Amino acid sequence: MKKILIALVAITSLVACKSKDDNDAPNQLIGGWKLESITDNDQPKPLTECDKNVIIYSATETEEIFFKEDSNGNCVYNKDTSIEKRPYRVRGNIVIATNPAIQQDYSAEFAINGNKLTIKVEGEAKTGGKIIITSVFRKLSPQELTEIEKLKNLKP
Repeated sequence: MKKILIALVAITSLVACKSKDDNDAPNQLIGGWKLESITDNDQPKPLTECDKNVIIYSATETEEIFFKEDSNGNCVYNKDTSIEKRPYRVRGNIVIATNPAIQQDYSAEFAINGNKLTIKVEGEAKTGGKIIITSVFRKLSPQELTEIEKLKNLKP
């Protein structure tokens, strides 16, 4: 009985430590991140300034903001393609976002180094075979994040 209790305490401690680690990880993601570059199977993809979407993480939700070029050549908020807030969770270095409409999870590997967030997604190419898309984001300053929020609230 004593051995069982010791084993139970050890397992509980490991689970508690793991849980704490998982809960600390999302705090690294909180804030706004602007896309800087994308590679598709190690091939860089050209991006215009309007292609550089923004991901905003709160403690429990993520939101993706896209832009489009208006008739004057300015980048403006694209409400039609932006993704409303959706829940996410972190397990180690994997972020898992849930699409509530279809109850499907999407996972990606992530790493944060200073003010850079790298997200790697693996999947199947349309032509078959494996595809790896790596996106690098830069952390937005509080001022930049405020400007993004203002763009969202402008009437088209």
